[in-house]
Amino acid sequence: MSKIIGDTGCPRCIENGGDRTENHLMMFEDGGAYCNRCGYTTNWKEQKIPVKERKELTDDELRELLDEFTSCTVRAFSDRGISEQTVQRFGCRVGVHPSDRTKIGNYLLPFHNRGDDGTYSLTGYKVGIPKDQRKPDLPKYFNRGRVKDAVLFGEELLPNQPFKKLFITESPMDALALYEAIKASNKGTKWADLEPNVVALPHGTGSAVDSINRSAKKLKLAEEIILVFDNDKAGHEAVEKVKALIPTVKAVQLPMKDCNDMLLAGKGKELAKLAMWGAEAVKVDGVVDISEIEDDIVKKPVWGSPYPWPTLTQLTYGIRNEVIGFAGGVGCGKTAFRDQMIANDLLDENQTIGLFPLEETAGRAGKAIIGKMKHLLLHKPDVEYDEEEIRNEVKKHAGKLKLYNHKGVKDWEDIKKAIRHMVVVEGCTKIYFDNMTALVAHLNSSEANDMLNTIMSDVSSMTHELGFAFIYFAHLNPPKTGPSHERGGKVLESQLTGSRAMIKWSNYIIGLERNKDPDLPDYERNTTTVVLLKDREFGNVGKFRVFYNAETGDLVEMFQ
Repeated sequence: MSKIIGDTGCPRCIENGGDRTENHLMMFEDGGAYCNRCGYTTNWKEQKIPVKERKELTDDELRELLDEFTSCTVRAFSDRGISEQTVQRFGCRVGVHPSDRTKIGNYLLPFHNRGDDGTYSLTGYKVGIPKDQRKPDLPKYFNRGRVKDAVLFGEELLPNQPFKKLFITESPMDALALYEAIKASNKGTKWADLEPNVVALPHGTGSAVDSINRSAKKLKLAEEIILVFDNDKAGHEAVEKVKALIPTVKAVQLPMKDCNDMLLAGKGKELAKLAMWGAEAVKVDGVVDISEIEDDIVKKPVWGSPYPWPTLTQLTYGIRNEVIGFAGGVGCGKTAFRDQMIANDLLDENQTIGLFPLEETAGRAGKAIIGKMKHLLLHKPDVEYDEEEIRNEVKKHAGKLKLYNHKGVKDWEDIKKAIRHMVVVEGCTKIYFDNMTALVAHLNSSEANDMLNTIMSDVSSMTHELGFAFIYFAHLNPPKTGPSHERGGKVLESQLTGSRAMIKWSNYIIGLERNKDPDLPDYERNTTTVVLLKDREFGNVGKFRVFYNAETGDLVEMFQ
């Protein structure tokens, strides 16, 4: 799409006493110029029209612009097969053609924002140029007003209480077409007075996930969400992305490119039937022929991202899209290992990381991670540091570390949604989860085991579906015999809280053994033995030692 680079006064509007703000004529980088009121066109490069710098509209300018648009004519989009009733319901308008008042000069499609109180306000319009008036140097559509954070087109019309079906199309024009088709199909039936709930992506498939996520609160009211995207590559890819965000969505496979094409081809009844009854659950997994997975078979395995400790990287071939568990006694340094790994990811791997610190605040966890990067124990009151230097370090990693601020609420269904959001929307490649045991601390042993099995099963499925690594930390049950884990007792797989679920669903389980006996020398108390307890992929075993530097907080592998 050609980009708007400025605006100026429309000579035709000014001649007729309009365009007092002198901003109706939109100027595009390809040279085209188009009046979003009267439809006047010219080429500003050929006419050598000076380009005014395009500035953000003031509140008064926005109000005046919206007043002008809302005063435009309500008329059927006859060339698109859309009735005046449908146009009126969605708050659409038309600009009248400058030379033929019976023709449409442009389509005006309203955009809304939603306030914190749930109310909607008109903030702009998408302006569409009819097919018979398009020129190579002009786009099909362009936006006027403040439309960046617009919600789904038509969302303001949705009920405020639970409802059955919600249809989401790729474009506003397709939403109008689908609404038109369903209303016509229901005419003369018991559903004639039913208002179909149809919305559209405000900015196309490229921002489908962002747009749907922005409207998540409203979408939760729909019992069934049905995607009616274009039958092309971009539409199919967008369906898969939305499926990753909302696994329960259904999708319609159109026989033509889009809803409006079907309506114009006289296939409105078929379109309505497909949307109402022909949607199918989007299937990611299923039966495949071996020929379909040929690429997976011949693809050469690659190393995963490294751990901060070379021996563990060698034993496991790095961190891949798998479930990895770290287990140790209370106070044996699990969180320090977590923070070292995250710091390593952010500094050396340039990844986007998600962290669920369920036993501390997000602020406390963030402080510890930044401290690892600066080799400072920032949480200790007697440690001196330069605040500006720490702020600059935080800014360096903005957008790369997402933290879950649980605020005391630890519900798995909410957390599962947050994991999906971090991976799908925020682009996280790894999720660190500390601590798994915190989710079941309020349950008895039997209930905890059942719950952990559900959680681990969900986690394993998500890592395969979405492609990310899930690294969790877990407490241990006390040994039945011998010294406690805090006094150097050996870590066994069977000692994990909910061990059956952990063993069943984890690709790797890594034990942390440490003796905190205060009578021991500092050197021994600050040494942890890392033991690879389970390796589902290769069956490797091994162990190595890591030393904790009490001055810097660094965990460094010890080599013999």
